[in-house]
Amino acid sequence: MLTDKTPPRLQVRDAHSRYCSIQKESSLEQFNYFFTLVRACRNAIEFNQLPALGEIVPGGRDEMKLDVLLAVPAKYQEDLDLNAVRAVFPYGKVNIQIQDGGMVANHGKMIEKMGDKNEDMVVVCVAVSVGY
Repeated sequence: MLTDKTPPRLQVRDAHSRYCSIQKESSLEQFNYFFTLVRACRNAIEFNQLPALGEIVPGGRDEMKLDVLLAVPAKYQEDLDLNAVRAVFPYGKVNIQIQDGGMVANHGKMIEKMGDKNEDMVVVCVAVSVGY
């Protein structure tokens, strides 16, 4: 049950009147944490086929509502390119929420020529809800 004391970033939004699909994915990356975020979003929808969705949603695919919840380690949230995340989804109106989550682990070696800035291996989690 949500209360006034529930942090706003964790409150469930009343974005959909009906859910058609909810998918989740996680991904990890050693060299480019943003790549792992985009890959997790893409993987969450890539292997799902909902061929009748355009007929089910009033107004068709362009009127779908997609809620994308990103669980990203706090120190990596500031530099997120949300337009690149939105570009993963070919249809619908995309709403993105970010919360603290994922994981940072030490991968043991920084390789500058691969773009490393530290020894972090970043894991992000994504949940994509599709509805109308």
